[in-house]
Amino acid sequence: AVFNSIAEETAFAVALKFARMLLQGLGEVGGQATIPLARYVDLALAEISKHWFGVPDAPTLLELMGGAEPDPDAHIQAGGEPPAGAATSHCPVHVNSPSRFVFQPQPTAAVEAIASAEGQRLKVAMDAFVAPFLENGGSGSRERPEWPSDLTRQIFEALEQDELEDEFASVLMGGLLGFLPTVQGNFLVSTRDWLRQGDFWRLQNAYLAARRSGLGEGEAAFSVIRPLLAESMARRPVPAMIHRRATRDLMLADVPVREGQTIVVGLVSAAAERSFAEESWVFGGEYYGSPRVTHACPGRKLGMGTLVALLAALIELPGSLRPSPSSA
Repeated sequence: AVFNSIAEETAFAVALKFARMLLQGLGEVGGQATIPLARYVDLALAEISKHWFGVPDAPTLLELMGGAEPDPDAHIQAGGEPPAGAATSHCPVHVNSPSRFVFQPQPTAAVEAIASAEGQRLKVAMDAFVAPFLENGGSGSRERPEWPSDLTRQIFEALEQDELEDEFASVLMGGLLGFLPTVQGNFLVSTRDWLRQGDFWRLQNAYLAARRSGLGEGEAAFSVIRPLLAESMARRPVPAMIHRRATRDLMLADVPVREGQTIVVGLVSAAAERSFAEESWVFGGEYYGSPRVTHACPGRKLGMGTLVALLAALIELPGSLRPSPSSA
């Protein structure tokens, strides 16, 4: 009930602010800005994640640029690939492998090994991050630290008192696992396809034309960028496959399924039979309608608003854009 309260427009405004600030700091090579998209989305998601979840709790790149001091003792560091052998969790990079392990059907042994190690470190870091908020449970003598974000406070307040110790860190972790890799994956897949097919520049021209016509940044982004993004996500879902565990015996078409069996659904092949005009089924079905689909994602609006903003900030860059080896 907390994640689904965030409107797409709100998520868009938050992400656009951070994305613009990061892009303004790009270095120039030979008079042309070099935009490594994977690095851009990684840094942007660290900023956005800190805004919503309070994680990472270490200073982000923008905060460091603003004069903040590095904090090597923080529980979770911000963005970027960590140094080889580093034991500290980094956000969002160390969220990816546990998320892949959770959502990918029959993960390989290599994925399981990496995800288990990084997931355990991340869990320890998250438990340490939430510990100061649990110590007084709202009734102790110690004053609780300032909340790192409104969303974190709302999650805390939405849980029952006897759920806090077991559930608070888990709910935050679940939000990170569902939000960050999904946004990162869809951003990189969509931009890669658009750059290869030439759609990126057609989209840029259409967006800039909409802005020149008098539409505000949000109106232009949601009328021009979002429809193409929804179509791209429906054609190339991330993840490509999902799995469900049967809770009872049933017939799936003419195939008998027994309770406890795992059902693997290939979303890419299923996409060929669906409308590409909207993306709700990519998020597990319609969460906001009635009846609510059981496994639908409550953070769909948060994810879509963030994605549209990351693309809008990139598309509105002045000058001409063209791909380089680092773009895809």
